Parts: sequence; structure tokens; C-alpha cells
Amino acid sequence: MKGAIKMNTNQLFKKRFSPVIAGIFYGILFSVIIISGNADAQWIQSSYGIGNSEQMYTMINHGTTVYAGTGDSGLFRSTNSGANWTFVNGVPSNVNIWALYSVGSTIFVGTYGDGIYRSTNNGANWLQVNAGLTNFNPRGFIAKDAYVFAACWGGGMYRSANNGTDWFPSTSGITNSNIWTMLTVGQNLFVGSYGGGVYRSSNNGTNWTQSNSGLTNTSVYCLVSISPNIFAATGGGVFISTNNGDNWTFANQGIVGGSYALAVKGSALISAGSGGIFKTTNNGATWTAYNQGLTNHNVYSMVENGEYLLAGTYGSSVFRRLTSEIVNSVNTISTQIPDGYSMSQNYPNPFNPSTKINFQIPGAEDVDLRVYDALGKETALLVNEKLAAGTYEVEYNASDFTSGVFFYKIKAGNFTEVKKMILVK
Repeated sequence: MKGAIKMNTNQLFKKRFSPVIAGIFYGILFSVIIISGNADAQWIQSSYGIGNSEQMYTMINHGTTVYAGTGDSGLFRSTNSGANWTFVNGVPSNVNIWALYSVGSTIFVGTYGDGIYRSTNNGANWLQVNAGLTNFNPRGFIAKDAYVFAACWGGGMYRSANNGTDWFPSTSGITNSNIWTMLTVGQNLFVGSYGGGVYRSSNNGTNWTQSNSGLTNTSVYCLVSISPNIFAATGGGVFISTNNGDNWTFANQGIVGGSYALAVKGSALISAGSGGIFKTTNNGATWTAYNQGLTNHNVYSMVENGEYLLAGTYGSSVFRRLTSEIVNSVNTISTQIPDGYSMSQNYPNPFNPSTKINFQIPGAEDVDLRVYDALGKETALLVNEKLAAGTYEVEYNASDFTSGVFFYKIKAGNFTEVKKMILVK
């Protein structure tokens, strides 16, 4: 708890009060601590300027500004991480805003029934750009190579080679036209559909093949990647593919309800859906709920902006919470360039339930730090991001595991090291 005062209450109460009175005091004291802790670490509704009862279908970052699309009240933006919102003129306020996408200084808005709106000057002005569309229900956008793609509900895929001025169909091989989401991984483009599962293209949408092996729920709302894996948010929860979409495995242990949106934060994957917000650090093997203060668990959209994670709900507008309350960040200990690579023994060791691991890298590297149990099964992905030269610290929390031996392994450039640690409960 922030600002907590340490005191030796045992000695004080043994001398001055009876055990009954002391017990009453302790009960009150611990209640205050619990209430204060929850107040510090919970979701808070943050919808000033929007209202508290909107349907928030989509949110994106454009620079430091966050944009949010509502069900029937138009487009809003916030320049202070959702503390307050202002209405954006130029996009109709009487249509559902289903999709938002930012690339460079351009913002695309997808509406239900009114097609696509585009701003090329950071949201100052807007132009409707529907040339070539025969379906006006775009649910998603993505840029790849020289193209911008639009996924349309009931209309399949469209592709533009001139930043959305003209659109052309790109659906060869797609048998389900209710496209919802898109993802690029290397040279491959993936789309997720409602009822048709996942399709993959290796030639910028000229041809598509279905990639549903193991995907037992084919209503796919979101696709993200934590290399080398791909995750699919579906109406039945989260699935993982470890082989570029060839096969899928259910990775939903601990999630309640379906998953509508996924967000990657360092080594953590966050899911938003009909049961609220959940996080995994071990590629979906286990998930932990983070729903304190979230009075509406039906979360449709999610975005990190500044120090906050924003959750867009169906019917209760926007909530926000400090991202650091959900995701253990990698702490920078020193920016001084070390002589070489190293990883220290965790401390404390043995530990219960958390311990810290320090490591050093002499240059900018993609760092991968994972924890495994005694059988070699991965239990946590602690770091999976590019870091500058320096000394870093990360915390591992083993609250969900029983006593035993664990191993942690780092890979950074050509450097690899494994160490052992012991959990004692």
C-alpha cells in the first residue's frame, strides 16, 4: 500500500489493552488496509465527456491521443489518457463506429452502413472514402507493404494501393465474408471471421487459404502475435498457434466467457471479453482476472495510453486503470553500458511467492526471459521485448504454483544462460 506506516502494534497492545480490544483494533486496521489497497488498485470509470452508458466498440492510439468509437454517439478523443473526452467533428454521430486504425498521420474510421472516413491530418479534417466498396460495414483495417486492407462485415476483404482513395475486392479463397479482424506476421496476412475462423494469405491478399485446424470456435474477434506464437480471441476463449496458424490449441485456463480483444504488453497477454479482463504470462497456460472495480465485465475494446490501460465496455463506456497494476514491467536499474552479458541468481532464493531476477546486456537486443518447472514446462514469460544496453530487473510471482524447483532462461543475441531457483511454500 502506498504511503503505508510501519508500526509495532503487538508490543503496544500487549501493554495497554486487553486481547479483545486489541483484536477489534486489528480487525479495523486490516479492513482499512484492504479497502485502501482496493481503492489504489482497481478500475475507475473514466467517461467524462462521453457519458456513462455508451457502447465502446473500438479504441486506438494515434500518437499520444486516444480515439474511441461509440455505438451511436460518434467519435471521441482524449489527450490525457481518458481522464476526459471531446467529440470529434467530421464523422457522423448517428452511426456505429466499428473500427479505427492509425498509420502515420492518417486515421481510418469504419462505420456500420456508412463506409469509411479518413483523416490525413491527424484528425483535423475528415473525408468519406468509399470508392470501389460494395459493402459499407468495415470492421477492421491494417497496412502491409504498399497496401491498406479493409475487412468488411458481410463483404469480405478490400485492398487499396493509394491510402484508401480507391478500394478493390481481395477475397479469393475466403468463403465466409463476415470478416472481423486482421494481423500481419512476416510476409503473411491473417484475417479472423465470424463463423469461418482464420484465413491466411502470403501474397498480400491475392489468394487466401483457411487455417482452422484445432480451432473449435470459429468466431474470431481479434488476432495478435507474441513471436513466435499467434493468439486468436474467439467467442469460446483464446487459442494459440505455435506454427504460423497451421494448428491451433485451446489456451483458456482461467478465462470466464468469450474473448473479444487482446493486447500485448511486454511479455504479458491481456484478454478482454464477456467475463472482463484477464492476463497471462505463460502463453495462455493460466490466466488471472483483474476485474476489481470493473462494474461491467462485458469489455469490447482495450488500449494502453500513457500510464493507463483503458477498457471500453458495452453499455458503461470507458474504465481505466494503471497498467503497472496488471503487468509487471521490466525495471531499468542502470543505463550504464556493462562489460558483457550476465544474469544474476534470483533473490531471495528460496522464495515465496515472488522473487527478482537481474540481468545485463551490453547493447540493444531482443531479450527473452522465461521460467520453466522441473519437467521443462514453461510457467511464465517474463520478458519478450527489445531493450537498450543496461541493467534490468524483473519480478517473478509463483502464487499459482506449489513448492518445487524452477529454472529461468535468458536469451539475448547470442547469449543464453539458465539458472535454478526454489519455491518453498
